[in-house]
Amino acid sequence: MPWWLQLEGAPLMRPQSPLEIAMQRIASQPLIRSTSTCALLCAVHLALVSDAPARDLRPAPGAAPHPAALSAAVFDDTSEAGVIWAAGANWKARFDAAGLTFLPRLGKSAPESAPTRFTLARVTSGGEDLPVTAATVARRANEVVLTRGSLSERYDVTLDGLYQSFVFETLPTSGDLSVELAVDSPWTAVPGEETLRFVHQAYGAVSYGRAWVIDARGARAELARAWTGSAITLTVPASFLATAVLPLTIDPLIGAQLHVTGSTQDEHDQADAVWIAGTNELWVSWSEYVSATDKDVFVTSFDAAGVQGSTVAIDLSTNYWDTPVIAGARGTYDAMVVASQTVNGPGTSTATIMGRPVAATTRVAGPIRTIASLGASCVHPDIGGSNSLTAPGAAYCVVWEVEVSATDRDIMCQALFSDGSAQGAPLPLAHGAATDDRAPAISKSRGNELLTGRVWNVAWIRDTNLDGKGQPRAVRVLADGSGVVAPNFEVPGLFQASHLDVSSTFDETYPGFNIRPFVVVAEQELFNSDIWAAVCANDFCFGARHVSDMEDYDLFLPRHAPSVATDGTSFYIAYEEEAWNATPGSGDFDVRVLAGALAFAQANTTVAIAERHMPVALGAGYQGRVSITTRWDGGASTDTATLVWQDEAAPGGQRIGVQSYESPTVFGSSEQAFGVQYCAAQSHFGSADGGRVKSFISAIGDASLGSTQRLVCTDMTPNAYGYFIVSDMAGDVQHAGGGAGHLCLGGAIGRGVGGAILFSGSAGTISATFDPTQLPSPTGPFAALPGVRMHFQCWHRDLTSGGTPTSNFSNACAVWFRP
Repeated sequence: MPWWLQLEGAPLMRPQSPLEIAMQRIASQPLIRSTSTCALLCAVHLALVSDAPARDLRPAPGAAPHPAALSAAVFDDTSEAGVIWAAGANWKARFDAAGLTFLPRLGKSAPESAPTRFTLARVTSGGEDLPVTAATVARRANEVVLTRGSLSERYDVTLDGLYQSFVFETLPTSGDLSVELAVDSPWTAVPGEETLRFVHQAYGAVSYGRAWVIDARGARAELARAWTGSAITLTVPASFLATAVLPLTIDPLIGAQLHVTGSTQDEHDQADAVWIAGTNELWVSWSEYVSATDKDVFVTSFDAAGVQGSTVAIDLSTNYWDTPVIAGARGTYDAMVVASQTVNGPGTSTATIMGRPVAATTRVAGPIRTIASLGASCVHPDIGGSNSLTAPGAAYCVVWEVEVSATDRDIMCQALFSDGSAQGAPLPLAHGAATDDRAPAISKSRGNELLTGRVWNVAWIRDTNLDGKGQPRAVRVLADGSGVVAPNFEVPGLFQASHLDVSSTFDETYPGFNIRPFVVVAEQELFNSDIWAAVCANDFCFGARHVSDMEDYDLFLPRHAPSVATDGTSFYIAYEEEAWNATPGSGDFDVRVLAGALAFAQANTTVAIAERHMPVALGAGYQGRVSITTRWDGGASTDTATLVWQDEAAPGGQRIGVQSYESPTVFGSSEQAFGVQYCAAQSHFGSADGGRVKSFISAIGDASLGSTQRLVCTDMTPNAYGYFIVSDMAGDVQHAGGGAGHLCLGGAIGRGVGGAILFSGSAGTISATFDPTQLPSPTGPFAALPGVRMHFQCWHRDLTSGGTPTSNFSNACAVWFRP
């Protein structure tokens, strides 16, 4: 069953009914302030998307809250020597030997970051300067301490912000004690009696409130505060020090209140996921904007029940980490995240490919590594992992695009050990000034490594006119990353393709060949943007299939950016689709997913669909950039897939959605789709969204003449009678028999496949099991022959819009039976 994401400390959310979406609201938590610390707080209200009704008749897998709202503050104290980074719900901070830099997370709408730097500049006691040495920086749980001899500058780190304090263990004199804190900020200082405010017209204000001094007995007094124009001075009077018991704590309160006036719909994006079988967890990576020039990357995990673990920071620096992706290495229980990095945002410096491993068992990030720095910008990385405990080869393979010039882009790859270090030299996959190759994708794993042919599958776009679209090409990379199986080859049938993805290798082999195939999917823009898929092998592909046409759903709806995964026998394709009832061009897209399998024929191998797409994320707004992965790809024995996507349907900013999905077929068995859909059906009488007013047929089984097979027709008129028909010929007859349908069979047509008239019930679905050697015909039963194409369709009763009884047909599917 699907699971719904559970944030740490929150109840598990499940849908109220099969047609409803379970949503949760998260509100900002009240501030709880210690009496011995001061706070640097960035308080932005957070909330999840409101409840939205499902718009499909079929049950949705369910929408989920997002993992990108951190459930606790995260730290990175290993990426830079002597530096500790921390991040909370809407802020991050850098602690070093000089002091603190605080950066509110303003979002992509902010053209640049707005850091405020706090540096301890001077301390005097009785008029004498005390030494202010460079601090040693250390972390104790959620406290960061900057130690300067007997003086320590301490920060209690919470999800909401920082609480700052200065602690004096000893003092040389009993006179006035003065602390001067230099402030360097792009925000304008506005002095006031209650608070000193640092104001930014677009984003809000950072306030510095009244300060207090507290001794070891708890005695306290309010301090005088002064603003010099560049520093804050706090003074403890000698009268208080005369009776104070050390240690002494100075406790000013600093707070930030932000009212971002630009767009907040761009805080979180670019999600990816992988299953780690060794820990039985899903690991999700995503990026968050601090500003348009600063982008961070995080990872978190979910167990099999959907319960979220702690979050790990991959990059919290001021660099810009773009398009992060993640893969897993089952043998070491590790994950690896890679991204394209620039110093101050896209175009500001030569982009490099960076990576960082995470130990799934300890949740500790390893060292940041430079994977590719080639003198030209390296962008659009993707990464594949390995799901074997013992098989030899590299742990990971990273592919990326090299921007050699405006008209020349190359595709490179690099094999990695599990710690992220290079295994061998970079390998060119598409190299040369004569071609412009872009946007590579690599399979999430090498497939079942107990079988022969352990390779990563790679695909990309060859662009001929610099419009970002073109002819897909593919190649298979050896397990150690040292070479390829054969030169890269063309994926036929796709010409204006973009946003492609590639699956891992299937378990099955081509009939007559000892080659295990894989699937390439792409968006192709012809009359509309639709989803296409092609089955490929070592050095060739069969022609691409128009999956959106096979699905026979509303072809006027644009579909973009498909993602594909496999469990070794079935495949899953997820994509974004314009909402059927949205205003065209409104940007209202939903996330959908469908499942299918390979259909083997004598001279062709293609894809067969098991069910029409299912709704995953519905809402009034953009939901897309979806990525799908399977537990099988991570080494588990299951067909469960998981989708992650960018969700802008909620007010208040982007989210990352996570949702599991079960195949309609049976993992590891013969229960797979094998009927190839063709021929558009006519709309029937009934209420549903978009193209679900057409009935849809699928054939499930193993395509063997020696086994029983199954036909399923869904999205029919509810509570109607129907049956399946068969012929060895295709046809094309509109309004056959005076009904409302489109007959897609010709020749001698047999009625009642499976021997029964069926009733669709309230679900609008019928199903029949049949023997391929006992198919009906007008002259009696006959047997299908191996390699001979048979055609099936569903006939059912219907009503006209005026209520007059009539009949209708589903679309049709073609089947090639095997001996």
